[in-house]
Order: sequence, then C-alpha cells, then structure tokens
Amino acid sequence: MRNLPDDDASARTAGAQLGAELAVLRHRHRLSGQELSGQELASRTGMSQSKISRIETGTVTPSPDDVEAIVRALDEPETVVSQFRQAAERLVSGADPVIDPSPYIGRFQPQYLEHESAAQVVRFFQPTLVPGLLQTSEYAQAIILRFCELFDIDYLADGARAVALRMERQRILYDERRTFYFVLLESVLAYPVAAPAAMIAQIDRIRELATSRPNITIALVPNGTELVVPPSSSIEILDENRALTETILSVVSHKNPETVQILLRIFAEFESKATTDIDPILDRHRRAYIEQILSEQR
Repeated sequence: MRNLPDDDASARTAGAQLGAELAVLRHRHRLSGQELSGQELASRTGMSQSKISRIETGTVTPSPDDVEAIVRALDEPETVVSQFRQAAERLVSGADPVIDPSPYIGRFQPQYLEHESAAQVVRFFQPTLVPGLLQTSEYAQAIILRFCELFDIDYLADGARAVALRMERQRILYDERRTFYFVLLESVLAYPVAAPAAMIAQIDRIRELATSRPNITIALVPNGTELVVPPSSSIEILDENRALTETILSVVSHKNPETVQILLRIFAEFESKATTDIDPILDRHRRAYIEQILSEQR
C-alpha cells in the first residue's frame, strides 16, 4: 500500500508537480525536429495514451516504474532517469518530488524565492559553496557556467537567466522584518570557484553583509574543527516548518515535522562549532587571493 502524506491535497499537488515535470521533459524532447506526442510516448512505453495524459496532468500518481519507463523512452541519460525515479519514490513515501535540475539550470530559483519570501526566519548551512543569497554576480556566474559546461547547456539561453534569478532572490535580505542565519565551513572560502579577484569581491561581500545588515548573522566553522555530523549537503530551514536539502543534482523539500526537527538539530550542531568573529578568517583568505594575483603578475 502506498504511504501517502497525511494531507491528501498536498499529495495531489506533489503528484501534479511530478506529472508536470514529465510533461516538460517530453515537450523539450525533439524527434526529427518535432515534439514527441503523447501518443508516440505511449507507444514507446507500452502504456495507453490516456494513462500518459493522466500522469502528466496529475490525475493519477505514477509508480516509480512508470516514471522510469517514460524517462527512458525519452532517451534521457542515466543520471536523469535515476533522479526522476527517486522523485517518484519520494512521492510514494510521502516526501516532495524534486527532479534533477541538470537539464534546466537555475530551474529551482523561483521555488527558493517563493519559500524564502514566505519565511520570517531562515537558516542556512553550506559546506561547499557560498549560499546563493550571499553570492556576488561574478561568483554566481562562475558556478552556473561550470554547470552549463557539465550538462552541455547554452549559457546565454539558460545560464544568464539563472544568474539573474539568483540575484533577484537577494532582495529579501534587505527586509529587516526577516532574520537570516548563515553557517559556512571555512573551506568554502578557499574553494576557487572564480578568479582570485572575484573571490576577493565575494569575501568582501560576505563581510559587508555581516557588518551592515542587523538582520543577518554569518558564522564560519574554522578549518580543523571536529564535527559530530558529516557535512554532506547544504541545509536551508524556513520558520522551523519546512527545510530544503541540496546535493549536486537535486533539491528535496521536507515538510514532515520530525524531519525538520532533525535538520534543526543538525544545523544547531554546526552553529555551535562556528564563530561570528569572522574578520580574521576573511582577512586570511583575502590575503591568500591577493598573493595569488601578485604571484601571477611576476
């Protein structure tokens, strides 16, 4: 028996989201210059056209096997097949389905914007990159460019819009009715996502927000700090009733109260190891990038 969320309306919404994602995938698929029709997809999967239609419109909840068959019929790579199947499995288990973002760089930015706009208190933990809300445009562009290259995506068509959406999200930082807590590993500063000059600008941006915005707290976990919880993924917690976790290929939304409480405890653990006296750490990494620039000029 399927283990659906207690809120049936939420389950139907999640199923409709997954169906819509499958429809988008089909519409983007090209067969001899033509969009693959529902009838053609049905023929490829052995399903009826009406079933394909009901799945795409969210009328029925597809099984993981159905979803995998559809994505394979669209000749998508294994990474995409795997992510869509995992989304279907999460839906069956009661979690929100969130699809591999690789074909659509920046696709989740509107959802982030929606969730963050509705929250009064936002907590972030980031083990690998500067959080999107703190990024300079140069830093964001460097990240997006890397993903565009990885997934063979046209930056001018998709990447530039993703950068613009990320910058738009940052407007919420200036609403002092909202409070933001950021906890980052120090190693985030040492990861050369962009050129040294751009990394210096990013460090300066972090310092500016930490010192000039009373509603923003930024803390760093120093290198070498012993951590009880492995820092395996980023965490964003919104008002203690929703959380988002992100990996390189997916974002998962968590609304189950027990799950959110676990993530809050994990965030608190990282926060307890962090320091808000970040100037010495920022200065050290800033000097390292300056030395790199000078070394390259010699």
